[in-house]
Amino acid sequence: MSATDDTDTTDRPLNSSYTWVQLYRDDQAVGFPMVITDPVACVSILTKLVKAERAVALQHCDGADLVVYRPGTPLDGLNDDHRLDPGEAVPGGTTSKKPLIVMAPAAAAAAVTQLGKCL
Repeated sequence: MSATDDTDTTDRPLNSSYTWVQLYRDDQAVGFPMVITDPVACVSILTKLVKAERAVALQHCDGADLVVYRPGTPLDGLNDDHRLDPGEAVPGGTTSKKPLIVMAPAAAAAAVTQLGKCL
């Protein structure tokens, strides 16, 4: 590979204003990883942006119902140790290959939660 080839990105600095996320529901990835190009101050704002971007897939829940986990967290290891607090700063250094994990509640669980809010 020549020094002028711009397809090699291994030595380029990460763009900290981009945040990559992968949405999951029922332990299954929903679509491909997506990038949030606006700078995001905290996890709570990130969940609102994900909800807005994936409104059709997330009709059954609010942005506040989404749970965000650190990149690389195994799906069978999703617990409070890896869960990001809504007020926590969004970690940098995410990529399409190592995105933040955004877990949506199952549609049935969300329906029960919504019913409880109505009672």
